[in-house]
Amino acid sequence: MSTISVFGQKKIEITEGTYTFSVGEKYTYSSTIYDVEISDILSAWKKKLKSFKAKVSTDEGEMFGDNVKIKTFPDNNPIDIYTIFKETSAGVVEMHCCVNLGGIYLSNEQTEKSDAFKAMMLDFVWSTTQKDILNELKAAKSLLKKQESAHKRLVSKKKSLESKIKKYEDKIAQAKEDIEENIENQAKKSEEIEAQKKVVAEIQAKLDAFIK
Repeated sequence: MSTISVFGQKKIEITEGTYTFSVGEKYTYSSTIYDVEISDILSAWKKKLKSFKAKVSTDEGEMFGDNVKIKTFPDNNPIDIYTIFKETSAGVVEMHCCVNLGGIYLSNEQTEKSDAFKAMMLDFVWSTTQKDILNELKAAKSLLKKQESAHKRLVSKKKSLESKIKKYEDKIAQAKEDIEENIENQAKKSEEIEAQKKVVAEIQAKLDAFIK
């Protein structure tokens, strides 16, 4: 019997609030990343920031992206991003970001930029969360395909064996008929032999009747 585990839904979203960074308590964009090693998340976020031409450094658990240029930002001016990742006892990783626009920090008051940053961050969290699961799904589908192919081969082999058995059964049935016919033919031939023996005896008797 097979069982299917039903997992509780894990909502992926960006929340807003405050968090304390090396630059103090700032307006913060936060999210939760599930089922991914924190080292993989750090590596992926560093790669993401570098794709925005940023200089990236890490100090005491805080990652700093200097002069990040996000194309989706309305003015595309460089920004500084501070990020702290915190692994919780529940086995998930919290991601907290604050953004220095150059004198002021990003908040929901800068609607367009706030929405653009949240969209970028959400895309990162979503793709990072999915990556390992997609790889796991790919491997599971690959194994399933192999198992299905193996099953098809077994079904095909069973049909082949059944076909051989049918042929053997037909041959056995024919052989049994041939044996019955052979027995009948033996009986007829025995009768013919006995009759011929009498003919031979009669001719021999005729020959023996002559005396030299």
